[in-house]
Amino acid sequence: MLSRGDVVCNFSLSDQHGNTVTLDELIATGPSGLFCYLRTSTVG
Repeated sequence: MLSRGDVVCNFSLSDQHGNTVTLDELIATGPSGLFCYLRTSTVG
């Protein structure tokens, strides 16, 4: 589980347009926030 201030390893995901974006690319353009949430209709 991540806590506030933890360092995250680089990762890549698809954006809303289907383009692959890496965490390193986002950080290069300025401060970034990482939001995590539980999937809808899951327990917990």
